[in-house]
Amino acid sequence: MRLGDFVAYLGGPRRERVLSVTSLEFSDTRLSNLVQTPRIVRKLSWVENLWPGESSRERPSVQKYCLLGTRDSYSDFHIACGGTSAWCHVLRGEKIFYLARPSAANLALFEAWSSSRNRPELFFGDQVDRCFRCHVRQGQTLFIPTGWIHAVLTPVDSLAFGGNFLHSLNIGMQLRWGWGGFRGVFVGLGRSLGSLGWHWRRD
Repeated sequence: MRLGDFVAYLGGPRRERVLSVTSLEFSDTRLSNLVQTPRIVRKLSWVENLWPGESSRERPSVQKYCLLGTRDSYSDFHIACGGTSAWCHVLRGEKIFYLARPSAANLALFEAWSSSRNRPELFFGDQVDRCFRCHVRQGQTLFIPTGWIHAVLTPVDSLAFGGNFLHSLNIGMQLRWGWGGFRGVFVGLGRSLGSLGWHWRRD
């Protein structure tokens, strides 16, 4: 599906499936000039402050995402890519985050749940010692620390911006997830994050 098709879907009279855009990275587009990452991100981010201008390696494009969520869309529990921390600012609408701390017990449960065949039938938040619920409303910003396991429910049509960043405050956890993690649980920091990500839910 092209972005134009998704826009037509948003404005259409009938939606047969619940779709959302979760991986539209726009750092190298004109939209980037209109969206500024939070000040704390600009202060801490290794990519923002330490990436060599003459580097032979391509600068990771994970700083700015446009998140187009339709009512009732849901992204299941995951850990932010490549050991990063994440931020999410809701410009229109609202989002509900479910979060579990990255304790050794919770990470072991997450690994087992991620490889389970009946994962879609199991709400991971019911398995951990404590699952936090954070309702992010229009105009609010949420920061998710490295390693925190989280899911996202979009109760109304929403437009949000977000991004990922590495920093010096939790290097151990970043290395654990950025250089191996658990078997296939995370998506590595890299070029694959520049594509559109589509998530849908059956009624």
